[in-house]
Amino acid sequence: MEKAFKALLVQASGELPPRVHDLVRLAELVRMPEELFPELDELSRVYVLTRYPDAIPADIKGYGIEQVRADKHEEVATGALQWVKDKLSTGS
Repeated sequence: MEKAFKALLVQASGELPPRVHDLVRLAELVRMPEELFPELDELSRVYVLTRYPDAIPADIKGYGIEQVRADKHEEVATGALQWVKDKLSTGS
C-alpha cells in the first residue's frame, strides 16, 4: 500500500515521493478520507514485520497476528488499494 500511495504522489507532482513508510502520513498526503486513518494506523504498525522481518528478535515467542485481525487488515488494504486505483485511473 505504501508504494500505491507513493504512485499517487508521483502522478500528482511528477517528483520522487518522500521517504516515509507511515501509511497514515502517506494517506494524508494523497488526501484519503480521514475516517480510514485509524485502520491505516494499525495496519502501518503491523506491516513493519512483513517489510522488516528482523525487527522482532527471534527469542520473542508468540509474536504474530491472529487470523481475525489479519483478515481485517487485508480488508482495509484491499479497500485502500481500490481507492488508489480509482484515483490513478482518473488522474486525480
